[in-house]
Amino acid sequence: TFNLPAGLSDHYTGHEMLYVSVALGASVLEKGIYFDPNELDQDIAHSMGIADLPHVLRAVHDSWVALGKTERDPQMKIDWVIGTSQRQCLVANRDLQRGDPITLETVRFAFPNKGIPVEHWDLVSTWKVAAMVKAGQPIRWEHVAPTV
Repeated sequence: TFNLPAGLSDHYTGHEMLYVSVALGASVLEKGIYFDPNELDQDIAHSMGIADLPHVLRAVHDSWVALGKTERDPQMKIDWVIGTSQRQCLVANRDLQRGDPITLETVRFAFPNKGIPVEHWDLVSTWKVAAMVKAGQPIRWEHVAPTV
């Protein structure tokens, strides 16, 4: 609402609220940690063991990375875009030469996303190949150019 960082002081008995809060936009997380599970402390019921910390931190980070970004920059090298590795990309259906049109006959879609993401199909479907691409290889932005 106020465009300020939001956080979570987690008193849930599991780890799930940490992951959910990241998905909801929390940028600061607090969770109690105990060293000795036999310690008599009122907060130990909703704390996590120190041994769980590396796994939970990795899962929180991976949850954040999996969210990706709300906007994609088509000029950015796709290998650097966070969160797109599970999406499909354009792949050469056959060996493509400079000047070949980008069509459903010359291109297919495949995992993992190592090239132009499928969400840009409407843009590039009217373009041509600008550099040779071998059959089965991902088509990258440097391989295509607008039709003049």
